[in-house]
Amino acid sequence: MPVPDIVTHGSSDGSDHSPTRQAPSSDAASTESSSSDVEETIENDYIGTQDTDFGTTLGLDVTMNDQSELGVLESDSDCPHIRARLAIPGFVRQYTLAITWRARSQLQSSNTESGRKRPKIAVVRCSSCRTTLPRPFVCMECPVAGCLMPGHITDHLRLTGHGFFVDLTSGSMFCSECDDFIYSNRLDQAHSLALLSAEEQVARFKVSSSPRQQFRPWAPDGQAASDLARATQVQCSGLRGLVNMGNTCYMNVIVQTMVHNPLVRNYYMSDKHNYQLCETKECMSCEMDRLFTKIYSSEPGPFVPTSMLHCLWVKSSELATYAQHDAHEFFISMLSQIHATTPGSSQTNCTCLVHSTFAGLLQSDVQCGHCENVTSRSEIMLDISLELKQAPQSAGAGNTEMTLLSCLKRFTQPEKTTYKCDKCEKSSNDATKQFSIRKLPPVLCFQLKRFEVGAASSNKIDHVVRFGATLNMAPFSSVMVRKGTNKNPGPDSMYEYDLLAVVNHDGQTMDNGHYTNFARCQDRWYKFDDAKVARVTLQECLKSSAYMLVYVKRHLSYRAPPGGVFIPEDGELLPNIDMSESMLMELSAAAQDDELLQLLGDD
Repeated sequence: MPVPDIVTHGSSDGSDHSPTRQAPSSDAASTESSSSDVEETIENDYIGTQDTDFGTTLGLDVTMNDQSELGVLESDSDCPHIRARLAIPGFVRQYTLAITWRARSQLQSSNTESGRKRPKIAVVRCSSCRTTLPRPFVCMECPVAGCLMPGHITDHLRLTGHGFFVDLTSGSMFCSECDDFIYSNRLDQAHSLALLSAEEQVARFKVSSSPRQQFRPWAPDGQAASDLARATQVQCSGLRGLVNMGNTCYMNVIVQTMVHNPLVRNYYMSDKHNYQLCETKECMSCEMDRLFTKIYSSEPGPFVPTSMLHCLWVKSSELATYAQHDAHEFFISMLSQIHATTPGSSQTNCTCLVHSTFAGLLQSDVQCGHCENVTSRSEIMLDISLELKQAPQSAGAGNTEMTLLSCLKRFTQPEKTTYKCDKCEKSSNDATKQFSIRKLPPVLCFQLKRFEVGAASSNKIDHVVRFGATLNMAPFSSVMVRKGTNKNPGPDSMYEYDLLAVVNHDGQTMDNGHYTNFARCQDRWYKFDDAKVARVTLQECLKSSAYMLVYVKRHLSYRAPPGGVFIPEDGELLPNIDMSESMLMELSAAAQDDELLQLLGDD
């Protein structure tokens, strides 16, 4: 079986720096390069000769094994394929050796003292294009390395039927069956221990020359194991109610939807904004960080968000009363305040939490009734408000049933408007205006406009609006709306959404009533009614009378199909590269005009 090409980079003392090909050889006695060691390790390890002492071959002290120190974890990963592979002896050790070799190579290069000859570091070539790989991706079942961006390593898995490859730089594992990078607790532990082991053997102490004591994972003894067995498991799942401080249910339901939004949760739980370090007064981001700290703590009972309410009143005077307020109005106000207090905020090309999570592009196309010229404009949207028009009812027929899809279809239908064309400079009452979605956000929010506000009071539209647990937004994209159904909008993964939360309102007017909400947490549904939290079924959620709906994208990254990336507007294939969904949506929309050239560059 062939092995990946290994090249060595020369020293930095003025000698030849050009990479040289290191051919596979059975003579492993050469001391000028570590490439032969790498070849022997890769060939022996990946072929599966598990009896060979690979640690001795590399000079590694890898004391862990698959069954003892890491243990067998039944809930190790959401990927069933990696769980099955981890049950095979030798897989974790094989993974550890590959990671440790990479870590040692990097440490040996960075720890070379000034004035000394730089050691030759073995690197790997792509088995397909022969390019030297600064970031190797290696198959876990055979000695093949490849590039990720052109897709050579993924092509190898598809052609051979092999299951996994590993990114030697980050330790991430890719599963061909899941078609995605997957997480494993066992491999994460093995990665951490491998990096530590390599650092212990290679790093040089600058304070003391005494040998460094190697780290050993802690294993509980008899008494510690007994204490751990008797310890009470503390649940920090985020299922905590919020106290109603006087008509504040409108705030509680929006806060619960934010708490269970995975993108918002990960932002604050990863300490991107620390309320203990921030010096801004009345900072909504600080209140969100404090909220997540309390919600995901082990403290019992509901939480009282008094400081958040105070911050809201200071920043939004229109909400600074104990009267009943609109949940959607609070939602927009909250996003505005988070945007203003989040790093990365700007007036253009904003990369703050709010815009990277909730912001999409709404396109408006106006066609002149005389010359048929189409003028297109795009504006940022944080949610979509859908009209619920009163429909005629027959006697005794009850409420008219609508669907979310029918509301979206009506939202994107052309409508007559008065317009003065910039091209022919004529005014027309026959011009048409049509909305479409040019760029979809990761989290898509809908408001069903149930309240009709009059001069003296507001009325509520009680129509039943059916909505699904999943949603495909392809029919409402700018590509489909402008060109019709004969155009392919691209893969479904760009447009698929899953239901995340539902906000309900019980009452007849905006000024009275009560808000509750449903939210999904770890694939289970819960109903939040201020301080009360109850487990419910998905069907109970789908049968509720929704006022706001929150959907989250099922796929947050897009993998190129074999042969290229499909641009739905012109039906052509770009070179086979990986790109995010937002980038692909931009390309799809930009294909309508000259922006495509700007996005693709001069080439």
